[in-house]
Amino acid sequence: MKKVAIVTSGYLPVPATKGGGVEVLDEYLIKENEKNNYGNLTVFTSDDKEARKQAENYQNSEVIFIKTPKYIELSDRFIFKIANDVLKKPNSNSFRYILQRLYYISQVSKKISEVNYDSLMLENHATLFSVLRGHGNYQRYLGNYYFHLHNEVKSSYGNEKYIQNVTRVLGVSNYINSTLKKKYPDMRDDQFGVVRNAVDHERFALDLSEDEKKKIRDQFDIPQDNFIFLYTGRLNEEKGILEAVKAFKEANLEKSTFLVVGSAFFDTDIKSTFELKLGEVIRLAGNSIKFTGYIPNERLGRIYAIADVCVVPSIWEDPAPLTIIEAITAGKAIITTNSGGIPEYVNDRNAIILQKNVGSLVLYLKQSFLYLYKNKEKAIQMGTESEKISHQLKLEKFGIEILKILSLKE
Repeated sequence: MKKVAIVTSGYLPVPATKGGGVEVLDEYLIKENEKNNYGNLTVFTSDDKEARKQAENYQNSEVIFIKTPKYIELSDRFIFKIANDVLKKPNSNSFRYILQRLYYISQVSKKISEVNYDSLMLENHATLFSVLRGHGNYQRYLGNYYFHLHNEVKSSYGNEKYIQNVTRVLGVSNYINSTLKKKYPDMRDDQFGVVRNAVDHERFALDLSEDEKKKIRDQFDIPQDNFIFLYTGRLNEEKGILEAVKAFKEANLEKSTFLVVGSAFFDTDIKSTFELKLGEVIRLAGNSIKFTGYIPNERLGRIYAIADVCVVPSIWEDPAPLTIIEAITAGKAIITTNSGGIPEYVNDRNAIILQKNVGSLVLYLKQSFLYLYKNKEKAIQMGTESEKISHQLKLEKFGIEILKILSLKE
């Protein structure tokens, strides 16, 4: 039986007890292997008490947790505090787990040298190619290591050779593959493939009773007859959430609620400067905007179930946000932008696709809020189209494609 290893990011754990889009997908791969017993799947991840507890139930997959020493955790917190509070770095998020990831990479590099895996998949971060640097790992895995690409590679961190000689890049969209091809034009076309993201239909395609929906609305103090716009995901500047909140406030809809679900750092105690600023804007907007904070992925399906329209207003080149796929799977109308790979997942029948021009986005979003609020039947029709599209984004298909490429499934 073949042995496959997946190396996750090194900061959020798998199972995805603290959230994270990539981590959720890795958990789906584990579940697919658990259900069908394709082979020996090993997942390397950062340590977490709750994740360890969940992983105890796995029969066909092994999760190897890398525990970060306390002094490294404290040092990372100090580095982030300086970057965020003192230096006011606009990308302070990237300073959060610097030392933890270096330690994690060194430990994984050693462990993959002790077992000859048939295939190795690195999740998203170019830094993870560093696991090939030592212990003879590059020669050991040459021809058998893969890169699951979700975000644009801005820096190789000295790993150009390992990136360019990867067996195959498994991008979540044609758009994201094109960014790596542009960065490394000597890479061959046959080194690139697209495996579209997916989510668990059982989790997001819920058909709740009116009583169940009423209870959820009551939980967030939302009037029963209010039209609900929903945002879920990270509360970062590039996600366009500030523009969406401003637009909703300007739209001044009488019987409508904008439900904002998420956190900058998922289920952690870290609050970014942007998140604090956004919280103040939401507070000043009054009762029409509800901010829930972080909600675990396994509970999000019930939140989607009460929404009428999902808002994904990315202002960066978003390769393939899971929030788009969650909204499609939940059968919802969508307001989004033409960012990155998003147009590869939606069309003009299930989504209003806006130009992401920051200067005009608030106006475009305001007009979209008003249009769907006044044309509720149109929102229902768009939701029906989303439901049709969702059948192309089945979790089973995603899992089988990945595991086939890694040769865990024949």
